[in-house]
Amino acid sequence: MKTRWTKGRIAIVSTIAIIGAVTIAVAPALFWQLHEARQSFGKFSSAIIAKNYRAAYALTSPELQHTTDYTAFVKLHDELNSRFGDLERIDVGNYEVKERSNGWYGTMEADMVFEHTALPFTFTLKKENNRWQIYSYHQD
Repeated sequence: MKTRWTKGRIAIVSTIAIIGAVTIAVAPALFWQLHEARQSFGKFSSAIIAKNYRAAYALTSPELQHTTDYTAFVKLHDELNSRFGDLERIDVGNYEVKERSNGWYGTMEADMVFEHTALPFTFTLKKENNRWQIYSYHQD
């Protein structure tokens, strides 16, 4: 029995093929951006946990550094450690990256796990000069 290709079937198959081709073209780039953003966040997290604030601050964006100088950055983290105990780890939950008209941005929802409590934070990352940087973060 011969299958008839109607205009509707052709349109559906063509649409699926186009979506598949776009996904195959975009997925590797998106995966790579996720990987790089996650790597940069890992370096920042490791530096904060080790209290290597100079290294952590170097991983922040010029915009964050403009609004929060190094002394205030250190004071913030010292106060968190003083109130809640030493920072033991940062557990990342949901994260995503998106390309916008002015570049790549990422969002990471994470729990900063201290000796006595865990606090939810949202971190925003921005890719500048081919490098992912911590753009902002706040407690949820």
